[in-house]
Amino acid sequence: MSVALFSRQEFQEIRDSIVYYAVDCENNFYERIWFGFNQSEVEKMTEFNKSSEREVKEAMIGWFVKKLAIANQCAFYYNYQGENPVLEFPEFENRSKSVLSKKELFEKLSNLEYNCIDNNGNNFLPREIEGKLKDLMLNIASNKFLREN
Repeated sequence: MSVALFSRQEFQEIRDSIVYYAVDCENNFYERIWFGFNQSEVEKMTEFNKSSEREVKEAMIGWFVKKLAIANQCAFYYNYQGENPVLEFPEFENRSKSVLSKKELFEKLSNLEYNCIDNNGNNFLPREIEGKLKDLMLNIASNKFLREN
């Protein structure tokens, strides 16, 4: 077992793909995926930040992906780099042009989940993030992605 460190570009693609399927395709039953937004939280953040609901949802997805990135880095550095790791908090561009297919997104998320565990079996994903990741992957898998992609 080894731990792979995901690149900033890979996290950008993951974030953009989740935004596309969970926000842009929100009204398209066959394309959308469920991200699990807490509507009450979205409304409070929309009001507090004087932002649109879309901006708030994009930010929530961004925070989720940042936490995945940090967990991946922690597993990698704990495994290979010794005592002085340098963690990067990825900043995402507004939108890249590449959106992964649902099958590619599922595979990336599955691979990422695996790479947040070090060689000794230590899981660096916080329980809440791990639960949301598993729910997201389950939703993608049950959304007929194998037939479509």
